[in-house]
Amino acid sequence: MAYAAFSRELRSTDGIRLRRAGSARRLILVRPQLNFTRGRDHTRRIFSVLALGFTIGAGYHLFAVISPGFDLSGSPLRHLLFVGIDLLTAWYMLRRPLWLLPAFLLLVGQQSRAHGGRLWRWWQEGRGVDWRSVLVVSVLALAVALVLWDASMRLRSRRFTPPPAPPAA
Repeated sequence: MAYAAFSRELRSTDGIRLRRAGSARRLILVRPQLNFTRGRDHTRRIFSVLALGFTIGAGYHLFAVISPGFDLSGSPLRHLLFVGIDLLTAWYMLRRPLWLLPAFLLLVGQQSRAHGGRLWRWWQEGRGVDWRSVLVVSVLALAVALVLWDASMRLRSRRFTPPPAPPAA
């Protein structure tokens, strides 16, 4: 490992920080600083893309309300309900409150039952693959994983208190 000296602290290329222990010239390991702000921009972008997907879904349902011949799989009232649900979910994907997780899991359970059942019925009847249901189920599975990961990271960052910085010499 290559080390570069910065005053009394040495840093390695793999992120491990070492510090000289007084005049004894021995190296001791310093607890690594966790940086939770580094991934926030990426997380915000990912959830923005998810919010855009839910907004597109709301547009799909709105078009089904305006033009009933577009989608015959549900009533206009059902489509109108999902316009509101998709827009609300898009908003909460941008805000990401911690209570989003149980509410989102309920939505995912309902959608997995509806679209997963429809996907299975189409396959069994020999009508082919319902690609719309494949898209909904796979995006929701990815979204659940991301919401779970985000909630665990946010809870972990609440518990973590960084150690005090060593005094400058």
